[in-house]
Amino acid sequence: TARFNSLRKFQEDAVMPLLNAGHDVLLVAHAHVLRILTSQWLDVDPHFARLLRLDTAHYCVLSQYKGDNVIEHWNC
Repeated sequence: TARFNSLRKFQEDAVMPLLNAGHDVLLVAHAHVLRILTSQWLDVDPHFARLLRLDTAHYCVLSQYKGDNVIEHWNC
C-alpha cells in the first residue's frame, strides 16, 4: 500500500539517520500514523497496529533494548 510505503520511506530516510547518529527524535502525528510507525519500528505486520490503543494527548516512547527495537512506554 502506498501510505505504508511512504511511512516506511520516511522512517528510513528521515528518522533512522538521526537515531543512528545518537539523536532523540520526537514525532507528533495522528494516532493511526503513530501506530503504523510503531509496527514498523517493531518490524511486525502493520495489522498489529490496530491492537495498540493510543488515546488523545498521550505519548509513547520507543527505544532499543539489547539491540532490539521495543516499546518503552505506551499511552502515557
